[in-house]
Amino acid sequence: MVHKNTVFTTEDLCGNGTVFVLCDLRKVVFQNVHLEKVIFDRCNLIETSFTGCNIQQTSFDTSKLGKTLLDIDGFLAYGASKGFALSSS
Repeated sequence: MVHKNTVFTTEDLCGNGTVFVLCDLRKVVFQNVHLEKVIFDRCNLIETSFTGCNIQQTSFDTSKLGKTLLDIDGFLAYGASKGFALSSS
């Protein structure tokens, strides 16, 4: 069980088959965590912070997002992994 306001820092959770299922991760902080290819399945990620995280190919598709924090690099990487491209105009 992960409690609200838990902080994960400089962890490497990618490549380990990491899956969070039905987790209440509200207000949890993932700071500088390597989350590439991690799956968040039906999780509550309201106000969760992913600042400084590598979230390439991370799946949030079935999770609840709202006021979920990403830095600009994470935001761009997530958008690119979903097929979006940044407009130059």
